[in-house]
Amino acid sequence: MRSLIAFFINNRVAANMLAIFLVLVGYFASTTLVVRLFPDINLYSVNITVPYPGATPEEVEEAIVEPIEERISGLEGVRKYSAVAAENVANIVVELYESEDVNELTNDIRTEVSQITVFPEEAEEPQIGELESSELIAQVVLSGPVDTVTLKKTAQTLRNRIAGREGVSRVDVVGVPEYLIEIEVSEPRMQALGLSLPQLADTIGRESLDLSGGEIEGLNRRTLVRTLGENEIGEEFREVVVASTAAGSPIRLGAIADINDGLADSPLETNYDERPAVVVNVYRVGAEKVFSLIEAVREEVERLQPDLPPAVETVIWRDQSLDLQSRIDLLVRNAIIGLILVTAILLLFLDVRIAFWVAVGVGISFAGSLILMALFGISINQLTLFGFILAIGIVVDDAIVVGENIYTTLEEGEHKGARAALVGAYRVARPVLFAISTTICAFLPLLFLPGQFGQFLGAIAAVVIFVLLLSLTESFFILPQHVSHIDGSPPPRISVRRFTDPLKDWTTKRLDRFSTERLGPAITWCVKFPLTTLMIAFGALFATFTLMSTSIVKFDFFPEVEGNYVTATVVLAESASDAETRRATRQIVDAVAAASEKIAGPLKTDPEDIVEGTLWSIGQAVGDEAPGAVAASGGPAANAGYAIVKIQDAAVRKFKAVDFEQAWREATGDLPGAQELTFSSDLVGGGADVTLELTGPNEENVRAALGRLREEVVKLPGTYAVRDDRFRTTEEFQIRLLPTGRSLGLTNADVASQVRAAYFGAEAVRVQRDREEVEVRVRYSEAERQTVETIRNQRIRVADGYVPLSQVATVEVGEAPSVINRENGARVYTLRADVDLNISTGGAITSAVFQRIWPEIQEDYPNVSIGYGGDQEEEARSMSALGRNFLIAMFAIYTLLALSFGSYTQPLIVLVLIPFGLIGALWGHALLGINLTLLSLFGIIGLSGVIINDALLMVDYINEALEKGVERGKAIVDSAVGRFRPIILTSVTTFLGVTPIISEQSVQAAFLVPTAVSLGFGILFGTFILMLVVPAAASLHGIAHDNARWLKTKGGEAVRRTVHKVRGKEKTDLSRLR
Repeated sequence: MRSLIAFFINNRVAANMLAIFLVLVGYFASTTLVVRLFPDINLYSVNITVPYPGATPEEVEEAIVEPIEERISGLEGVRKYSAVAAENVANIVVELYESEDVNELTNDIRTEVSQITVFPEEAEEPQIGELESSELIAQVVLSGPVDTVTLKKTAQTLRNRIAGREGVSRVDVVGVPEYLIEIEVSEPRMQALGLSLPQLADTIGRESLDLSGGEIEGLNRRTLVRTLGENEIGEEFREVVVASTAAGSPIRLGAIADINDGLADSPLETNYDERPAVVVNVYRVGAEKVFSLIEAVREEVERLQPDLPPAVETVIWRDQSLDLQSRIDLLVRNAIIGLILVTAILLLFLDVRIAFWVAVGVGISFAGSLILMALFGISINQLTLFGFILAIGIVVDDAIVVGENIYTTLEEGEHKGARAALVGAYRVARPVLFAISTTICAFLPLLFLPGQFGQFLGAIAAVVIFVLLLSLTESFFILPQHVSHIDGSPPPRISVRRFTDPLKDWTTKRLDRFSTERLGPAITWCVKFPLTTLMIAFGALFATFTLMSTSIVKFDFFPEVEGNYVTATVVLAESASDAETRRATRQIVDAVAAASEKIAGPLKTDPEDIVEGTLWSIGQAVGDEAPGAVAASGGPAANAGYAIVKIQDAAVRKFKAVDFEQAWREATGDLPGAQELTFSSDLVGGGADVTLELTGPNEENVRAALGRLREEVVKLPGTYAVRDDRFRTTEEFQIRLLPTGRSLGLTNADVASQVRAAYFGAEAVRVQRDREEVEVRVRYSEAERQTVETIRNQRIRVADGYVPLSQVATVEVGEAPSVINRENGARVYTLRADVDLNISTGGAITSAVFQRIWPEIQEDYPNVSIGYGGDQEEEARSMSALGRNFLIAMFAIYTLLALSFGSYTQPLIVLVLIPFGLIGALWGHALLGINLTLLSLFGIIGLSGVIINDALLMVDYINEALEKGVERGKAIVDSAVGRFRPIILTSVTTFLGVTPIISEQSVQAAFLVPTAVSLGFGILFGTFILMLVVPAAASLHGIAHDNARWLKTKGGEAVRRTVHKVRGKEKTDLSRLR
C-alpha cells in the first residue's frame, strides 16, 4: 500500500491520468446505461399457460392443473408454485430460488410438461416461458362516438406504425374484444343435413387451408407445390361447400348459416370521458430506452392525425418519460444542493485548497461509479440516483481524514511537499481502509435480500458500495498528489483564501474552545464513571423504544410510492350482468367529481385542475398490472369494473394521491352487491395491506374458518375493505349421461362435445389477420341457447338419427367455483384487507391475527392452516433475510476490527455503538410524523457503517497514544478531543448530504424520506453518543484488561499460594487424625 501511494504521489502524470480515465470512461459508460423509473426486477419465475376452450374451472383443475403440479412438484430449485384454474384456461406460475439458473429450469419444466399424456384433446399446446417484467411506458387512448370496430382498426394502424419503429419490441391493443368469425346455424338445418356441429366445423376447417405439397426438382430450377384455399374474411367462408343435395348440387355454408365477421360477444368495453375508447399500450423491454420509445410514440401519434376517422381523438394517457424526467430533475437538484451544502461546511473546517480537492474527489468517485454500474448492468433510476445522494455525505469522510491529516503534517513543519503527503496519507491508510471496508460490509446485506423488494432496494446499496470503492481509490492515489503541492505560505493579495482562511480560523478557534472547555470535561467524567455513562446511554435507548411500543412511530413494511394515477376496482357476484357491472362502475366514475371538489376546497383551486381524465372499463383492466401475478381468469369478466383517474402531476400538485384516493372512496360510498371494492394510489405495490391464505383437507372447514376470521378482522381498528373469495361461485348446468344414452352407443365425450359445440362453439379453423389470430367458431343461433329448456331439448346425434338430450342425460342446475386458486398442490382461500395507516399497520393487524385471533379459531378447526400471502409473504422473507444477513455482516465487521486492532475484545468498543443509532433515527421519524419502513432500516444499516467508521478512527488514535506510553485516561480523553473535529465534520457533511431530501416537499420523493431521516438524524444523535460512549467503553475495556492481566500475573500467584497453604493445612490435619 505504501509503495502504491508513494508511486502516485511522486508521479503527477499517473495520478492525473487516473482521474481523467475515471471521468472520461465514466462519461462514456453513462451513455450506455438504461434510464428508467425504477430498477429492473428479475422475477425468477416460469409461467405455464394452457388454454382449454369451453372448460369449467373444475375441469381445468382436474385435467390441466393437477397433472402439471404432479410433474413439477419434485423439481429441484422450485420454491413454490401457484395456479389459477379459470374458465377456458389454466395459469401456473412457478417461483424459483434466486440462486437457480432460470433458463435451465425453464427447460426442465418444459420437458416435464411435455411428458404429460393425459391432457384433453381440446386443450391447446402449453405455453411455457420465463416470466419477465415489462415496463408500461406509454398508453395512447383513441376515443370517439363511433363503433368499436372502427376504433380497433384505427388502434391497430397506430400499433403497427409504432411497432415498426426501430427499437420497439412490444405494443398491444387492449380494452376491446378480439375479432371472431362466428358461424351460427339452426338445429333443424343441422338435422336436415344429418350433421353435428363438430362435423360441420371439421368440414369447414378442411375446406379452408393453405398447405405446402413439397417441391419439384428440375434440371435448372426448383419449384414449390402449394394448395391454396385459406379463407380470411367472413364473406369468403360463405362459398365453402359443406354438403350436397340428393341431386349432387353443392350446399354452401352461406345458404344454411349466418356468418358474422366482427368482434367477439364479450363483456369487455372501455370508455374515456364518456366516449367509447380503445387503448394502445407501449412497453419497454430489455435495454430499450424510455425517452427513445416515447419519442417514437409521439411522432406516430402525430402522423396518424390526418388519417383519423371523423370525431375520433387521440390522447397520450400515460407518458412515463414525463414522470421519469421530473423525478430525475428532482433528485439531481437535491444532489446539487447537498453537494453545495457539504462543500460550504468543508470551507468552514478545512483549508479552501483541501476542501476544493475533496469536493473534486466526490465528482471523480461518482464518475468512476458509473463504470461499475455499466459493468454490472445497473440502470439509472430513481433509486440509484438516491444512492448517489446518500453517498455524498458518506464518501467525503475518507477524503476528509486523508486530506486533513496531510495538511496537519504540513503544518507541523517536520515534512513538506510529497514527503508530507506520503507520511500524512500513510498514517491513516490502515484505519481508513478498514473504516471503508466496514462501511461496505454494513451495506452488503442489502444486496442479498430475496424477492422483488430486495432487488428494488439493492440498487441503492450497490451504488453506495461502488462510490465507496472509488472514493477509497481517489483518496489514496489521487488526492495525496493534488494536496502535496499545498504549502503553509500566506495567501497572495488576490486570493479566495483571504476570505476563507479567516472563516476557517474563526471556526477552528470556536471548536477548539468547545473541545477543551466543554467536551473535554464531559469526556473526562465519562472515562472516570464508565458504567454510569453506559447505563445512562442504554436507558436513553430503551426509552426510545417506547416510541414503537406506544405506536407513536409505527412500522409499515414498504411506503406508498406516489404516482399520477388512482385506480378503483369493483367485483360483483359472478352472476351479475353486464348492465349491473356497468351501473356500479358508473357510480364509481360519477364520484370522481365530488372527490375533486373535496380536494380542491382547502387548496382554493379549480376542481377541474385536480383531475386530468378518467378511463374506465368493464371486464378487464387496461392499466399496468403487477409483475408476476397469476392470471385470475380466462378472459374478460362481466362482473368486474375498473376505473383509472389521472390526477394532477406529482411535480406540481399540492395534495397527496392517497388523499384523493380517500376522498374518492368516501364519495363512492357503498355499492349494493359488491363483493370487492378497492382503491389504490400506490405506484409500486398496489396490493392489499393484509393478505392471509388458508388451506386444509376439508374445504367446508376452510370456508367456515375463513368466515370466522373475516368477522374478527373487520372488528380490528383501522381495517377496511375486508374481502375474501369464499363465494366466488357461479351457476352451471350439470349434465350426466344416463344408461339409456349408453345403450344408444353414446359416451360422455360424445355428449360433452355436442353440447359444448352448441353453446360455446366448435372451432373450425384459425386464421392470421393483421397480427391477430382470428378464430372461426361454429355454434347454434343465439335464440337456441338462451334457456335451460333449450339445453334439455337439444338434439344429440346418434348412429341412426337424433334424440333429445333429456332422454339420454340428466340436466340439473348446480353451483361451481368460478375461479380456483391453488398453491403448492392444494386449494387456497384468501382474505385481504386494507389498513388506515393513521390508525394501524398491516404488520400490526397480522400480528393480532396470529397471536390472538387465529389460535382461538384453530381450536375449532385444527386441520386448517394459515399463512402469509402477497406482499406480506415477501415482507416475511425480506425481514428474515435482512436479520440473518445483518448478523453475518456484523461478524464480518467484527473480524475486520479485530484485524485492525489486533485484539479480540477491542472491537466490542466499536460494535456497542450500533444500537444507539436507533435513538436519532426513531426520534427523527417521531418529530416528522412518518412511519418506520424497510427504507428506514436501510438508512439505519448505512448509519451503522458511518458510526463504526468514526469510532474505529478514535480507537486507533487511543491505541497509538497508549503505545507511546501515555496514561490510559489521558490517552482516551486526548484522543477523543483530538478526533472531535474530523468526527463532527464527517457527521455534519453526512447530515447535510441528505438534508435536501429530508426537507423536500414534493410527493415524488416522499417514499425516500425515511432513509434520509434514519441516516441524517441518526448520525447527529449518534455522534453525540459516540463522543461519550466510546471513551467510556474504552475506559471500561482498559479496566477489564488490567484486571485480567492482574489475575494472570499477581492474582494468579496469590491464588497459587492460597491453594498451597490450604493443601498443606489439609495434610497436617490428616496426619493428626492418623
